[in-house]
Amino acid sequence: MSAVCIVRRLGPADAEIYRSLRIEAIGATPHTFAEELSAAMERGVGAYADALAGDAETRTYGAFRDGALVGFAASTRKRHPFEFIAKVSSVYVQAGHRRAGVAHALLALIEGAARGEGVTKLTLAVAVQNAGARRLYEALGYETYGIEPCAMRVGGMFVDEELRAKFLALPDPETRISSAGVAEPEIFSEATL
Repeated sequence: MSAVCIVRRLGPADAEIYRSLRIEAIGATPHTFAEELSAAMERGVGAYADALAGDAETRTYGAFRDGALVGFAASTRKRHPFEFIAKVSSVYVQAGHRRAGVAHALLALIEGAARGEGVTKLTLAVAVQNAGARRLYEALGYETYGIEPCAMRVGGMFVDEELRAKFLALPDPETRISSAGVAEPEIFSEATL
């Protein structure tokens, strides 16, 4: 196996190999995808081609080794007034290619493309039990800002997600309205209402 990893944006011509790897990914790690395996399998190659044709906001990237697709990741740029934010999602690398820089390469490509479009903040959500992905995101500078309890339900089980963000450029303090110095909101319970 070659150590060389080629990363690039996927397009409609990649639909068949992307579909195959996405189905593998959902089957192997269902708690990381907001799609049921049966639904992914029912979608034909044409639906994947349409998704990869993308729109102005969503892009899917692939990592190749020896000509085979071994990983993918997506990013979706938000619309006004949140156009400075892009959400990273659907990050997957085949087990035999993990801890070899593939995910790093995919995320570096996403970051570079985002910077080129004026995006200054990337966000993502990761299942709390996915320790490997959490370590990766921490190493790449994604900071935790919250936990979303019961973020999704897979196979009858609720999955909590850790919410993370990475600033590609910090906003000018003069243009930021922050929570610094603001009193904590009063918490109400049924007893006080």
